[in-house]
Amino acid sequence: MTKAISSPRGSKDRILDATLELAVESGWDSVTIRKIAQAIGVTAPAIYRHFASKADLMAHLHLKALKDFDAFMMERASGISAPIDQLRIMAEGFWTFAFKYPEQYELLFSLALPAPGLEELEQKRHEVFIGSMELMARINPELDWDTRHDFMANYLSLVHGYTHLGLGNRLYTEEGGNADAYHSLMRAVDRLLAQIPLPDNPET
Repeated sequence: MTKAISSPRGSKDRILDATLELAVESGWDSVTIRKIAQAIGVTAPAIYRHFASKADLMAHLHLKALKDFDAFMMERASGISAPIDQLRIMAEGFWTFAFKYPEQYELLFSLALPAPGLEELEQKRHEVFIGSMELMARINPELDWDTRHDFMANYLSLVHGYTHLGLGNRLYTEEGGNADAYHSLMRAVDRLLAQIPLPDNPET
């Protein structure tokens, strides 16, 4: 069984951990406030003292998963100075995170986004977005905003598409198996990265 990324053991964290463990055991469709309460030995009203609704709870869980994902990616990219190399290692990170923590990955990239309302989540999502745009600017400061945005959209669509299909064993390869699918992903990433126009006098 895939284990969730652990968190501190305060009351809200216990609820978030229990929610994620339920998803690990039975899938996201099985998660209810009643089952969460039973898992940690409290009543449903005790859950609502910390979260206004199930939607609020899921928004906080999405925030936690996003922070975990971002930290996972930053750790992999640490010590790598060239931004193109960072994009390559991040593609590897998507795949690795998804297979190590599939429920968190599904929450972040496959389930419907939480409704706006949790300000910290909106700030974190904006922070991650701006970070990706700044990474593109480091590759080529001459690229305009729309070009950087379009490239990152293509990059994320490629990486997530491969990863999503790989998780479901739907990525057919001649040799078969996810190891070959992973190599196909990285070849596709390399082809995409090779298309980035570089400045005449690159500094990185």
